[in-house]
Amino acid sequence: MFRVFFFLLYCTVFSSFGYAYKIVASIPPVASLVRAIAGENVSVDLLVDNSVSPHVYSLKPSDLRKLDAADVVFWIGPGYEAFLSKTLENYEQKSVKLMQAPGVQIYPLRSLDDHEGGCPDCASDSLAQDGHIWLDPDNGFHMAEEITKYLIRLDPIQQEKYENRLQKMKESLEKTKKEIQSQLKPYEDQGFLTLHDGYQYFEKAFHLKAGQAMSLIPDVSPSAKRLFFLKDLVRSNNIQCLFAESQFSPRLVKTLSEETRVRIGMLDPLGTSQMTYDELLLSLAKSFSACLGKPS
Repeated sequence: MFRVFFFLLYCTVFSSFGYAYKIVASIPPVASLVRAIAGENVSVDLLVDNSVSPHVYSLKPSDLRKLDAADVVFWIGPGYEAFLSKTLENYEQKSVKLMQAPGVQIYPLRSLDDHEGGCPDCASDSLAQDGHIWLDPDNGFHMAEEITKYLIRLDPIQQEKYENRLQKMKESLEKTKKEIQSQLKPYEDQGFLTLHDGYQYFEKAFHLKAGQAMSLIPDVSPSAKRLFFLKDLVRSNNIQCLFAESQFSPRLVKTLSEETRVRIGMLDPLGTSQMTYDELLLSLAKSFSACLGKPS
């Protein structure tokens, strides 16, 4: 209650003087959502671009300066961006965890060998939750709703513009969802492996067969036992594609492909901050269909 009160007071004072608001977004999809709602009214600084995974990122001094200067920081949450958790304790009044946005559907982390979930305590344990929430377009819209709410608190004069942009985003997302559903429908029953288990939100949103993950730690070579298991999995489950990721070394994927003669695709769950949110989803859909759609 007090946090909201001081946030509103802080925003009202600076809004009165035409303050140029500064926003920090943790990852490119969050930055894309902020820009979709804010337009040109704010400055958006990005912490992690798509050249590195947030799973292994460490804050730099320049990042700390961005956080210190920001009026609000939008991030996914501690279950996904562990590198931010401790630092943002010092910026609690201007930190917005989008995993806590009303309406966001959260799934538990899946283990390497169990893709059915089964985690009764996940609702209360953020570290047991899968943080790739933006890969479900319905979640993306709820994240945008939360962003809109905080932008209006920062700049109430622009409320109508922010709300109009949110409505346009909703309409655009509905078209994008239909386009992707049509594009991926032929591949709903085709098996695939991903380098790490970061796609269950996308899989469930668009009815893809749950893809096994090759590794929990993509930059660490799997054991001989794990590699044998993966080769057997590929051969016994009619796996059509092995997906590498732009944030990680493709070494494991190449090794498995050479030994099983299964083709390789490339996925980027982050995209660039200059991409619109719709473009990110469409790019992922194109990557899935391009690999799964090739003849065996």
